[in-house]
Amino acid sequence: MHKNLSHLHPNNFRNYLEAGLEQTPNRKLRELAEHGHPKIRARVAENAKTPAILLSRLAQDPSAEVRIAVAQNQAITPAIRLKLTADEDPNVRYAIAEDATVPVEILQILMDDEHPYVSHRAHKTFEKVAGMNKKAKKLSSRERLMSWRSGGLNDKKAYG
Repeated sequence: MHKNLSHLHPNNFRNYLEAGLEQTPNRKLRELAEHGHPKIRARVAENAKTPAILLSRLAQDPSAEVRIAVAQNQAITPAIRLKLTADEDPNVRYAIAEDATVPVEILQILMDDEHPYVSHRAHKTFEKVAGMNKKAKKLSSRERLMSWRSGGLNDKKAYG
């Protein structure tokens, strides 16, 4: 998300940085989630430590940029993700459709999306997930355990 931030006032830049820090207290995150600049609210929405209740509120933000940041936060609840699946902005739905960690049921909903880019992306992600699951099932239980322990489920050895 660190796109060109040169237009941010120095005070806003400090707020932007603070909104992204995992050690920022919840009370400060709540304050920054109400900030007038959407880039700062989006930064709060990206923060993995932002509480679910705050992410739920940010999922209703008027700025699509903020809602996209919520959709890309791996800490969102299934209910928030499902709600964003029906967002009015196709870019928000696309952000969910390209995430290989979303449940298959969500991808199946998005595969029927009215917007062709969202639908296509959901199909591609579904194929990718299905392929990864198929390759992972080919591993023996011991191989999966060893791969998991080494943190290597994403490397080529784990998938054959």
